Amino acid sequence: MDLIKTKKITFAIFSILVIALIYGVAKTIVNYPKISKIELGNINGTLETEIQPQNYNDDLVNDATFSYELIGYRDDTVGDNSSVVVKKNNEEYVVQVGDLLENKYKLLSVSKNKVIFSYSGKIYELENMVGK
Repeated sequence: MDLIKTKKITFAIFSILVIALIYGVAKTIVNYPKISKIELGNINGTLETEIQPQNYNDDLVNDATFSYELIGYRDDTVGDNSSVVVKKNNEEYVVQVGDLLENKYKLLSVSKNKVIFSYSGKIYELENMVGK
């Protein structure tokens, strides 16, 4: 007789748990959030344009104020990670392509033969004699 009562009590407890779980699932389905469509509209970002000289050899300038000595370079043929090491008055500067040297001269390109800087529309070319 105790076995039958134990079975009935166990069945009643499991039945109550199943009913509670079914109620929870039904409540979740009924209260499912309504997702409305979000429209962001047009997002117009700022466009950055950079003016670069058309031909480096047209405006070749030998100015006495640009008196830097090229003492090292790194030429990246894949991307724009090229850089140079220049020296002026016992001070060394490391400049990457696109960066400014002393907030003045912009490094345009680095190759095995020459290094090109620009400042206010003028082009400054340094002969690359490093390692030769």
